[in-house]
Amino acid sequence: MSLVDLDKIDANDDRKDRYHTDKCCGFHNYIRLLYAGAFDPIRDRVTHVLELGVREGYSHALWRDFFTLATVYGVDTDISLFKATQDTTRITLIQGNAADRGIVDHFNGVQFDIIIDDASHIVAEQVAAFNNLHKLLKPGGHYYIEDIQPQDLVDATLTPIDELRKALPESIIVHDLRDVHKIPDNVIVEYVHGIQI
Repeated sequence: MSLVDLDKIDANDDRKDRYHTDKCCGFHNYIRLLYAGAFDPIRDRVTHVLELGVREGYSHALWRDFFTLATVYGVDTDISLFKATQDTTRITLIQGNAADRGIVDHFNGVQFDIIIDDASHIVAEQVAAFNNLHKLLKPGGHYYIEDIQPQDLVDATLTPIDELRKALPESIIVHDLRDVHKIPDNVIVEYVHGIQI
């Protein structure tokens, strides 16, 4: 089953509540626009996924069910809202701030194939989390920062994307998907560990 097939289940199946995430179903639509193309080919090789920002945990359940060999980790300052599934097999939740250097110790040397930041959506915190966690990527691993906020028009000298470009390695890709659904924060920044772009 491809990731798009899971997206279809989310939109059209009585199991909708199982994957009720804004990554699909016509809101951000990141699954169809980006993640299916990136993740379908590596599905059977991914062993560790980390998503920052847990809330109810629906994305974590989606990743666990899609990447059948992976353990999916979630970090959030409040994990008490998690309710996506009672079956937490291969889902590990950690309460804490991803920008806190001590959070790295919770992973016990795990290297990640994929890290997705869907947490605070505040550029300074996104950069701090990246600087703290990107070293946990396997060579060739992908780090995605979702929902880059639109420029604050009041006395802003840099857009959030400019700030990220300034703070992150040169080898980032900006996926600007705002024209697709006219959603102002429909932008993802992608970094591939160890690869110059």
